[in-house]
Amino acid sequence: MKNSADVAIPATYQKEHIESPPRTQGLSFRLREKRSRVSAVFTIILGVVLLNSWWFLSRFVDSQSFDFLKLSAINSHGTDDEPVTGLSQMSDVCDFSRGKWVPVEKPPLYTNDTCKYIHRSQDCMKNGRPDRGYLNWRWQPLSCELPPFDAQLFLQSLKQKKMAFIGDSIARNHMHSLLCALSQVEDPRNVYFDVKEKDATWEFVSYNFTLSNIWSPFLVNHTFENNIYHIHLDIPDVVWSSQLPSYDIAILSTGYWYFRPSIYYMNNTILGTNPHSGINLTIFDKLPAMRQAWETVLNYMVDNFNGITIMRTITVPHFESGSWSTGGSCNKTQPLFDPYMNESLPWMSDAMSKVQNQEFKRAVEHIHSHAIGPKRLRLLNITYSSFLRPDGHPNSFRIMTPHEPRSDCLHWCLPGPIDTWNEILMQIILG
Repeated sequence: MKNSADVAIPATYQKEHIESPPRTQGLSFRLREKRSRVSAVFTIILGVVLLNSWWFLSRFVDSQSFDFLKLSAINSHGTDDEPVTGLSQMSDVCDFSRGKWVPVEKPPLYTNDTCKYIHRSQDCMKNGRPDRGYLNWRWQPLSCELPPFDAQLFLQSLKQKKMAFIGDSIARNHMHSLLCALSQVEDPRNVYFDVKEKDATWEFVSYNFTLSNIWSPFLVNHTFENNIYHIHLDIPDVVWSSQLPSYDIAILSTGYWYFRPSIYYMNNTILGTNPHSGINLTIFDKLPAMRQAWETVLNYMVDNFNGITIMRTITVPHFESGSWSTGGSCNKTQPLFDPYMNESLPWMSDAMSKVQNQEFKRAVEHIHSHAIGPKRLRLLNITYSSFLRPDGHPNSFRIMTPHEPRSDCLHWCLPGPIDTWNEILMQIILG
């Protein structure tokens, strides 16, 4: 028996089956043709729907003025349990407050050669600091990547906006850091600059973006008489509250000024004095005073400000063998390594940080309980990341003003670790 492969197929059969496909093949062909017609009809219908949707969306978007402030309102507050410190106030996806410093081989965004706005006491390079290792680190949050600061994107996104840093000299330190970073894109025009270097306003003309610093070390009303500060804890400082309506973003911070000799007031009545005043009055210490001030300020912002409010937490000073006024110094040249985050903050910095976080949470709850609606309230929590950077201060590489100590372990070199705050700030504002 021949193998089936060797069986000859008659020529007539070959021709018949080549020219006329079998019935099953014809049925398959007709089914494919029918599917093609159905597919074509579906494609036409889908196209009409998409065109109508596009027309509707274009008319809608045309009729709206897109504003990043409106967009930010969507994710403007934390959960009922705790405030969130990262990119979105409604999500725990990224907490910028926890992480570690990792080495990076990348030059800083600016130097004292490319930025003329560095405060003379924070220009560590010009003042002779010999090492540069403190510049070669970046902050790595635990749960996400922190993108590098993009000055052009920042300015482009904040066109026609006004931003104010409100607080003490560390607020000004931060403002100078941002000013230097942005000046690499465009040299700003100086609108105002006071002789004491405490208040300043700059305009980036091409972007119509205004950047200001408003000096208000306690954030609440105060006077200075007979070497004592008289602080009204229930009244926001009129210096900034009177200007607030003209701004879109306000970054508020205060802290260590509450160590100064002070008498505290509520309803124009003396509450007491802190232990540093040396006055024979009831003691009302700095922590409850600072708590009351933050409650006053945040409630005022929630009730009266329609822009973005950013509360920056305190930094951690790194004085060793003394304090600001007793000859302390900070000679370290590398960050602290704490990969498991077991290192505790100094007790006073920790207590002050807790006060700030608790008052931020209280302000969020105030928003919820009063059904105020979406409020743009943010927390810029840099306390732990700054704690790990004892190498980032001017120390003795500074120009002293009269009556100040030689070493500064509170403010930050420019450029330096403080530039990281702008990376976090950009993510908080722009997402």
